[in-house]
This record gives sequence, C-alpha cells and structure tokens, in this order.
Amino acid sequence: QALRSFESHGEKKALVKRVLGTIAAFGVSPYPWQLLQNAVAYALRNAVEDLSRKCGENVGDASEILSRRVLHFQQAPFTLQRLCETLLD
Repeated sequence: QALRSFESHGEKKALVKRVLGTIAAFGVSPYPWQLLQNAVAYALRNAVEDLSRKCGENVGDASEILSRRVLHFQQAPFTLQRLCETLLD
C-alpha cells in the first residue's frame, strides 16, 4: 500500500530503504515492478546527488538521466538485487 502512494506523498526515504533492503537480501521483489520503479528511480537520483556533494563534482543531469532510464524499463532489470545492494551502501 505504501508503494502505491509513493508518488503522491513526496519523499519516503525510510520506506525506500526498507523495500530495497528486502530485495537486496532475498534477490527477488515481493512487489510488482510498476510499483517499485518510482522508488528505485528516487533512490538512484538521491545516491548520485549525494555522491556529487561528497566528491564536490558536478554531475550535471546524470541523476535525472539515470532515474528516467529506470522508469523506461517494462520489467525489473535482471541486476535489480545488485542495484539495490549498491544503492544501500
């Protein structure tokens, strides 16, 4: 239910972390990709922006480009577990 309302309720860092943690730990998503992809795009955007701030490098539109690409997947990428592991580190 929380993933269904993700788009309309703004940032939900704790929810995203919990959902990605489940996928990272078990290798499968208990959620349909259509519900999950906005949360993954959000986490990816935040990770790139955090890295940019820490390194003092301007990444330009990289976070937006990557998050848009995630939203274009019709199904979860086969590397979803590894992506979730990386986003949580």
